[in-house]
Amino acid sequence: MREAVDRGVEGREAFSQAVLELIGLARHELRMVAPDFSDWPLASNAGAAALRAALQRGVRLRMLVADPQWLATRADRFLTLHRRYAAQSAVRQYPERLRLEEATLVADRQHAVRKPHPDSRTARLIIAMPSSVEAHADRLAAAWDESVDCLPATTLGL
Repeated sequence: MREAVDRGVEGREAFSQAVLELIGLARHELRMVAPDFSDWPLASNAGAAALRAALQRGVRLRMLVADPQWLATRADRFLTLHRRYAAQSAVRQYPERLRLEEATLVADRQHAVRKPHPDSRTARLIIAMPSSVEAHADRLAAAWDESVDCLPATTLGL
């Protein structure tokens, strides 16, 4: 069993490391939300390797995004994984009325990293604390239900 952690992280690099750490901890499910994911390590070699390892372990990936443009045009490594693991990976666009300004990753409903605003330099890393993560996980699940599919993993043609 992992030791419980609740600490602040500051700066872009520390946020990226926290995201990579939680992807590595996930065993069942990753839920992510961000306005566009441009400041996440998803397009980096390390991010792609961490996601690939998680997907190979059978982790289900659920992403919510306000604007999928950056993912569609600048995150080639992520898109390759998204297509390869289409049965485990889904990206949905949430409606503007939800006003989800935060950037949050929840792993297995017990670990989280949360940045209250995309422009914020500080974030909170929570490990092995399900009671502290529950509200964030529930909010992401509710937003998922109100969102629509975007970035299909496969391309349909005629």
